[in-house]
This record gives sequence, structure tokens and C-alpha cells, in this order.
Amino acid sequence: MRIFKTLLFLIFLIVFQMVVLSRISIFGINVDLPVAFVVLLSFFKGPRDGFWYGAFLGFMMDIFSSIPFVFVVSVPIVCLVCGMLKDKLFKEDEAVMFAFVFAGTFLVYFAGSIVFSKFYGVGSSDLWLSCFGVSILNTLFVPVLKMSLYKIEGLSDE
Repeated sequence: MRIFKTLLFLIFLIVFQMVVLSRISIFGINVDLPVAFVVLLSFFKGPRDGFWYGAFLGFMMDIFSSIPFVFVVSVPIVCLVCGMLKDKLFKEDEAVMFAFVFAGTFLVYFAGSIVFSKFYGVGSSDLWLSCFGVSILNTLFVPVLKMSLYKIEGLSDE
């Protein structure tokens, strides 16, 4: 039941992203809550669950993308690596959680931006700035996403 509720919430975030959040920009940069949510999931639930939720999100992102197989590869790999790093090297700490969401979002968007820039033949000099901006915006929403995850998964805030 928890998996179903988590997938349902992830689908809600994807639809909310496409309908509402894609139209709201701050300095030309949009927040991407589904990516931040799956990175946060991999932080709390581990690399295996993070990989599969990331694969689902990557597949959903690629459906609406102009270039296929970019996010279905990058999102699960980033979630897998984040989950493995957290399990092996870090403990569940607030600062580490924020850093993981920032780094995960940055890596997903940087990989996608590199592929898109090569595919369309656009210069890639300012790619890192937009990736940095999306990462900062996603990091600001970590407390809300964490609260939602705790509510969905029945986790306790210790």
C-alpha cells in the first residue's frame, strides 16, 4: 500500500509540475519537485527503491521530452548513487539530506543539458548556471517534500 501511495503522490507531483510549476519561473528557472522527491526517496529508502522510483520518474519525464532515453537513464543512476553513498558514507542528517537533493538535481539536469545541447547543437557555456538554479530551488522545497514523504510512508521524525 505504501508503494501505491508513493507512486500516486509521484504522479501527482508530475502532473502538478506540468500544469502549474512549469508556468512559474524565478529568474527564468523552474522548480522540479518530482526530481527532488525521488532523490529524497533514495536518501530515506535506500539505493534499490531509489533506483526504481527514479526509473519510473525518468520514464515519465522522457514521455514528455523531445529526446528519449535521457532521463530514464540519468535519474535512476543518480538516485542509485545517492542511495549507495548515503548507506555507505553518510548518516541521516539534515545537512546531508539538503546536499543530496542539491547534488542529485544538479547531476540529473546537467546530464540532460549536456545531451540536449549536443543534440540541438547549442553552446553549453551557461548550462551549469541553470542546473545550479534548479538545484537551489529544489533544495528550498526539501522540508515540504520530507513532510509529505513522512506522511505517505508513515516514517517518524526522530
